[in-house]
Amino acid sequence: MDDKILAPSLKEDNFWSKMRKAPWFISFSSSIFSIILGLIAGLILLMVINPARAFPAFGLLFIGGFSGTHSIAQFIYLAPPILMTGLSVAFAFKTGLFNIGTPGQFLAGIFMSLVGAIMWNCPWYVNILLAMLGGAIWGFIPGFCKAFFNVNEVLSAIMLNWIAIILVDVGISNMPAMIDSVYSTRTVNIVNVNASAIIPGWGLENFDSGLNISIFIAIIIAVICWLLINKTNFGFELKACGSNKSASKYAGISDKRNIILSFVIAGALAGIGGAMKYLAPTATSGYSLQISSLPEEGFTGISVGLLAASNPIGCIFSALFISYLDVSGEAIQQLRYAPENVSFIIGIIVYFASFVALVKTWLSKVYQKDLFKWLGDIFVKLFKWLCIKFKNIRHCCTLKINKMKNKNEKTSSGGNSTASEVKDDEKEEDK
Repeated sequence: MDDKILAPSLKEDNFWSKMRKAPWFISFSSSIFSIILGLIAGLILLMVINPARAFPAFGLLFIGGFSGTHSIAQFIYLAPPILMTGLSVAFAFKTGLFNIGTPGQFLAGIFMSLVGAIMWNCPWYVNILLAMLGGAIWGFIPGFCKAFFNVNEVLSAIMLNWIAIILVDVGISNMPAMIDSVYSTRTVNIVNVNASAIIPGWGLENFDSGLNISIFIAIIIAVICWLLINKTNFGFELKACGSNKSASKYAGISDKRNIILSFVIAGALAGIGGAMKYLAPTATSGYSLQISSLPEEGFTGISVGLLAASNPIGCIFSALFISYLDVSGEAIQQLRYAPENVSFIIGIIVYFASFVALVKTWLSKVYQKDLFKWLGDIFVKLFKWLCIKFKNIRHCCTLKINKMKNKNEKTSSGGNSTASEVKDDEKEEDK
């Protein structure tokens, strides 16, 4: 009877001991920890701005994205581009590289997809392949410079971002067929020129006009990236180069080839994200030639990759989460809060997510021990520290009382203290 009662508890203990040692569970816990800290910081900000409406606004952050079918469709519509840029950052991270060039690769994908849609009348799937090619070419440059000349990929990628925005503007400006006849600072409406270039909805447009199959394509690509990294020899080589470049080179793995391929694949992923944004059914205004800043989707992808701990499957959920917060940020405007407050919350979450390696190390140590035993150890150490402090304070008070008694006895006896005795008493009091 006792064995039957104890059996389930033993199974639960074994399950918990296995789960808390799993790398994916530690990464998931660290991401959740970062999200909670960011949300707490956001609540504090809302309370500072307007304490009376802080909690209602904070509640809207959780339910604002589900306030209607349009809100749900909106955050699903916003997710695919940042999911692709997040995958781009995460894939490069696996090789130990920081791909901050996603905005430039995103722009290269936009340019190639627009050229294919407007100039060459290609269907949507061909335009996505062209965008992949454009992003891959733009990602090849920093990868080649890093592999053969050891140029820091951060510096080269940042410079290529600004080169990309200039070249895209110059390229489109010198193609009159791509410029709208009414608004000379924008490209033409793709629907009016080549309707087959628009990514189809396959029935999803019945729920909302902005929905299309981009979200499913992005999820499939994320799963393929996960399989490629974790279930293939090529993925093992990429992770080996990222973990220890010298050791992998000694083992016969070509570090230069893997660095270049990592950047090429990362650039291709970011380029697909650019196509998904401007080939969507609601992207009717075209690409603006007056944009003086880099596309925010590129930098948001860094947030997605960090929050997902460079896990391709995790990028799916982090992209949906960040796009959901963006939509909820519009909902809190009815309580007279600026949508920039949501950007602050996302920034805080990403800031804590940048310490994900430190959090993972801390959580792994916590999970290796029994939780109650760990809390008990902390309590015992705290109790010992308090006892030591209490003994020191009591000892000091006892000395002080004794000195006061000695002084009173000397003054009551009328004896005259010498100068040396007074100095000795002052030194003891200082001690």
